[in-house]
Amino acid sequence: SRHLYLVPSGRVEVNGAAASARDGIAITGEQKISITAEDDSELVLVDAR
Repeated sequence: SRHLYLVPSGRVEVNGAAASARDGIAITGEQKISITAEDDSELVLVDAR
């Protein structure tokens, strides 16, 4: 399975989970990823196997 790690600066919501600057989110087993920016944000998305 794939593991996706998202490290935002700003404020975002990822699949319903809130994340702020310097937070990280591990996402596994999802068919779709929904990202909503609450502020101006920068994201780093890594698709690691």
